[in-house]
Amino acid sequence: AGLALPLFAVLFVLPNAPMNAGVRAAIEHLIAIGLIGCVAWAVIALVDVLEDLMSARYRIDIADNLEARRIATQTQVLRRVVVVIVSILAIGVALMTFPTIHQIGTSLLASAGLAGLVVGMAMRPTLSNRLAGIQIALTQPIRLQDVVIVEGEWGWIEEIGTTYVVVKIWD
Repeated sequence: AGLALPLFAVLFVLPNAPMNAGVRAAIEHLIAIGLIGCVAWAVIALVDVLEDLMSARYRIDIADNLEARRIATQTQVLRRVVVVIVSILAIGVALMTFPTIHQIGTSLLASAGLAGLVVGMAMRPTLSNRLAGIQIALTQPIRLQDVVIVEGEWGWIEEIGTTYVVVKIWD
């Protein structure tokens, strides 16, 4: 709100300002990009608030916390996925405000079917690893704070990423 409200104020006052049309268009374009960033930041902040609410409701520092650890793991992974999706969408929308990039995007969209197949086949191992990490977090074969033994050392599951798991070893 601290950035969005001043941007709206400038956007409201801008039509009455005595300036060149080219300068006015450039300022309006910058304001549009700023507002796109504000909306993306607000969505990410809302996701953070929802994660905090879930953490407060399902506490993992109590004795019988199996359900809370399950919820914490799923919430953490879903938050990361949403942040990545919102960031990619915001960057894409901001780039589409540039006329030259918009034209390039339109022409690329026409050939996206074949390009999508080629890229999908090339990135299949990477995408399957990412999806497997999300699947591990959602299906819960392991949860945050589970005790595990890895190569003869025991430790706790500290973090579950989309492509890795962090184990905090006892020492």
